[in-house]
Amino acid sequence: MPPRPRQKRDELSTRAGVVSRLRTLKKSGLFGRPSPLKNLEDAFEEERDVDRFIGDKMFWQHFEDIDVRRIYRTSSCEYRNLKLMFFESTFYIILLAVLTSFVFELLDRQVYETRREQLQYWGGCDISSNNEMQSCRINTVVDIQSYWEWMIGDFVPLAFTHDSKDANIARIQTAYPDNEFGITFSPRYVGASEMTVLLGSIRVRQQRVGMGRGCKVSSQFRHIFSQCYAGFDSSSKSMDGFALRWTPSYIKSAFVHAPETDTKGVPLAGSVAEYHGDGFYFDVPQNRTEAEMMLQDLWTWQWVDRATRAIVIEYSTLNVNVNIITNNRILFESDPSGGFRADHQAQVVRALLLSASPAAGVELGMFIYQVVLVLLFLGYNAFVFWLLGKTQHKFFTYGWNWCDIAILILFYATLWTRIQAYVKASSEEALSPAVIGHPEEFMPLAGICQTLALSNQLLSFLVLIAWVKVLKYLSLIGFFRLLIRVLERCAAELMVFAALLLVLFFAFAVPFFVALGVTDGDFVTLPGSFLVLFFMLVQGMTMKDEWFEPGRSATVPLLALAYMLLVYFVILNIFMAIVLDAYTIVYILHQPDKSERDSKDNPQVSKKNSMIVFIYTYYHHLKGISLVKEFEEELGLPDEQSIEVKYLPGLVVKKWLEKKKSMQRVVEQTLGELPHTAKSHWNKSGADKKMGTWAKAQASLKQAMALPSMTDFTPKPPSDGVNEDMQTLEGIENSKEAVSRFQLQRILDEDKTLRLLLGTSRAIDVIRRFKKSSAVDGVDEVSRLQESVFRKLDRLEKQGLDIDVEEVPEVTEISARLSDSLNEVQNQWRQELTAVLEMASQLSEGLIELTQGLEKVGQNHNAMLDQLGPTDSYTGSGSQSGSSQG
Repeated sequence: MPPRPRQKRDELSTRAGVVSRLRTLKKSGLFGRPSPLKNLEDAFEEERDVDRFIGDKMFWQHFEDIDVRRIYRTSSCEYRNLKLMFFESTFYIILLAVLTSFVFELLDRQVYETRREQLQYWGGCDISSNNEMQSCRINTVVDIQSYWEWMIGDFVPLAFTHDSKDANIARIQTAYPDNEFGITFSPRYVGASEMTVLLGSIRVRQQRVGMGRGCKVSSQFRHIFSQCYAGFDSSSKSMDGFALRWTPSYIKSAFVHAPETDTKGVPLAGSVAEYHGDGFYFDVPQNRTEAEMMLQDLWTWQWVDRATRAIVIEYSTLNVNVNIITNNRILFESDPSGGFRADHQAQVVRALLLSASPAAGVELGMFIYQVVLVLLFLGYNAFVFWLLGKTQHKFFTYGWNWCDIAILILFYATLWTRIQAYVKASSEEALSPAVIGHPEEFMPLAGICQTLALSNQLLSFLVLIAWVKVLKYLSLIGFFRLLIRVLERCAAELMVFAALLLVLFFAFAVPFFVALGVTDGDFVTLPGSFLVLFFMLVQGMTMKDEWFEPGRSATVPLLALAYMLLVYFVILNIFMAIVLDAYTIVYILHQPDKSERDSKDNPQVSKKNSMIVFIYTYYHHLKGISLVKEFEEELGLPDEQSIEVKYLPGLVVKKWLEKKKSMQRVVEQTLGELPHTAKSHWNKSGADKKMGTWAKAQASLKQAMALPSMTDFTPKPPSDGVNEDMQTLEGIENSKEAVSRFQLQRILDEDKTLRLLLGTSRAIDVIRRFKKSSAVDGVDEVSRLQESVFRKLDRLEKQGLDIDVEEVPEVTEISARLSDSLNEVQNQWRQELTAVLEMASQLSEGLIELTQGLEKVGQNHNAMLDQLGPTDSYTGSGSQSGSSQG
């Protein structure tokens, strides 16, 4: 093969060659679709019907294709859409600023510090030099004995660092029904710093399973050990009392099952199972000696045994310096395999979130933030629903509109969870101002903390999507527009790619779970194995030494090798190819090359930013200054802005009808409406009302799925009447449909023949000429002339008439004669041209009549043949039979 063709092929295979080739296809019209804004320029001129385009997504999708010259006219479709886009962007920026400020006000660094201090204090952890927790005492609990040792030796001393009598924090008077006097209680500090107050009592509860429920000892070992206790779930859960005969009476209630209404607990998820809010419970006494004695008796009388699957220690504390409440739940799990593990879950909330009271200080600021946010989102919701009603089914075809829906759903979900937290806090008697903090009352704050934690999680997703939607408005800035268009173009392909990636990762998660589920903690469960593979994609795959030890199976290394080859060498390259392809196409479609930038005929290349032009125009519009510079002679009077179609020549009417049909087709394709044939079929079926979104979708689906019938393949017979164009022209003579000056001017600009025949290139001249000829009498013309004269005199008076010029009679006479001669010549030429047009119209009508006559002759001829055909065949058959007999 010669080297030159190879070199040419190599050049075409490079990125520069591909870009050059695609640019050539773009110029020839074979690559890319034209912008709908350019196709609908004629429809935008029809200002009476421009409301149908307000709020359409194409102005966001093709912002760079907006004709800047139209923005200066405040009644144009471009100006009105840019106005809507400007106010939408401004409103959204204000909403996002308030939302972000609310988030900063809601969360505080002290929340994190308070939670960390509680974990370190109750866990008995040491702090290293780099301020990290290590060697926690709570992790020494590995069985039942170590649990009781930790409770008596570690937890009780931490819970009783101060005596409530010496604390003197608050005096809570408690009255009893049968006594004339009450008892005064006071909360106590926990910790040496005297900054944290214990709110209420400490409650300990457990969940148990029944013997033989959910498990069965194998028949091979039943003679050795006949009892078994399964893991915790609803089927194996036990609610039977288990107190021994001689159990002390003051702790017997701890051996009796209590429902959630008594325990006031909420479900808690552990590493082994999820545990319900009911169970067997007791409250730790307020005296240290009594607490130690009670825990010792519970240990002695086997409150925790083989049937115990979870022990939950729940209590709440308040940091008085920062007003932060911490709900502590220490979970000890005992799994069926014999493991015993501890987990300290601390949920931290600010005290001001428990009520919506507009008190002074930070509470008032938080209340104002929430009220303002609700009002802003109600306005946002109204705009989205207005846009949905305006664009109907097209609303769901624009990706950013789905962001609006997600933002509203997340906001209302966040608002609902916060209202639930307020309702729970206000309806709980133990949290009332007169009772909260009572040492003898348990503070059920876990449910409220969980609700507020869920609210914060929803808020995090809300803020994420809200900030992602900022990219939509950044597309108004040319510096960001190209990259945002790339993201919009490849978003759909990346969603498909993500679905493929999920299937692929699940395909690898199953074999990794099977191969490593016994030896590696990361792959113990199938969901865990699935998630680990995702993080391995980012962090890289770690090869462990035990995989390659002698005698080991090669299954795991082969799985890891297949994972690396497929994910790192194939899938990631596909991802990069999708993004690169989107960037190349967007760059070619939206970035002009050097020849286009140097071209002066393309106003869209070197134009200003459309939004900046709108702001400039809107500012002058507010000041009452119009930026549209048109002379009054070109602008015309108010009644000269349109003319009825019946007054125009037939050739102009025909051009206008063709333009109207073409424009209607473009509008239907752009707005997703039904084609003309489907509309006529719908109207014939009796549906006179306006079609809704669902009706349009159904009609389009039926039309797309309909199979062709025999009538579709049968040629239509020739029409026995006038053609469609003649019917349209005859109907226009009796109609009052009008053509605007802008539409007529565009027709003249596009057709040079019309300009020659009409003798002018200005639409205002055509309107004036044919409106004069259509006047019934001279009264309208005289009144119009008077109005024009008075208007011009008024304008001259405003400008001032201080010019003093001497009049020369000879010059005046010559100018008058020249004007009369010119008018006479123009009138003669117009009369002759009108006569030519009338003759052409008569000739056209004669040709139409001749065509119709020929059609009737053909029809009569066919009818005669149909009538003579059977007779001729019968006569022929008779002659043949006679000859055969002869």
